[in-house]
Amino acid sequence: MIEELRRKIIKCCYWYYVKSDPIMTDYDFDMLFKKLEQAENTLIDPPPENSPTQMIYGDSPNQYPDWAKNRNLTLLR
Repeated sequence: MIEELRRKIIKCCYWYYVKSDPIMTDYDFDMLFKKLEQAENTLIDPPPENSPTQMIYGDSPNQYPDWAKNRNLTLLR
């Protein structure tokens, strides 16, 4: 569940910042992000450095994995 949330958020950031074509509302994104934060807070270990809760995303396409560049939110692999 946590990895799926991370992947969805990364994909949303790519489409928001790089493509300027959001795939969900800001509210839905905020709720998804909060859900990830809550889930990560239940873990014994801290979140990995590549978790969206630990990173700052921007408009450089190079900072996103290739799978994030597919607009379909349900295709996460």
